Amino acid sequence: MGIHGAADNVLPIAMGRQLRDKWLQTNGCQNKNAPEPSAGQQTHIKTVYECSRAPVVWIATGNGHVGDPTGTGGVKFAPGETWDFWNSVAGLPGEGGSNPNPTPTTIVTSVIPTPTSVIVQPTQPPANCSPRWGQCGGQGWQGPTCCEAGTTCQSFNPWYSQCL
Repeated sequence: MGIHGAADNVLPIAMGRQLRDKWLQTNGCQNKNAPEPSAGQQTHIKTVYECSRAPVVWIATGNGHVGDPTGTGGVKFAPGETWDFWNSVAGLPGEGGSNPNPTPTTIVTSVIPTPTSVIVQPTQPPANCSPRWGQCGGQGWQGPTCCEAGTTCQSFNPWYSQCL
């Protein structure tokens, strides 16, 4: 999933498109037109690609280089779109694993790796732990490596672990 602003003056949207196109090629996606709002427009346009390996979603905004862009009416859309994306891939079987709740009528054509390790947290974790959904590890990570109570730090690859 990529969210990129048409008014981004740090990483121009043309470079964002190059990153998107690399993922389209890597994941075996069908190319399609991805419309984009003009720079400065308070809107976002979401394009979902059909892929043979893993899903790709591209969201173009009229914003600049911001972490939490706004859409129509000043509404923050990135958290909801990110949540929707992760929920759309969460039930897919991973390499060597299986879907704990398979639906007999569903055919899955994409595979997303499952977490490779789980770090068990003590009952009383330190107060400065990452919150649920926060990053908790990975190569080069300088932040907290523990998670708030009720969550565990799950490693998805050598560079990223998340509190789930």
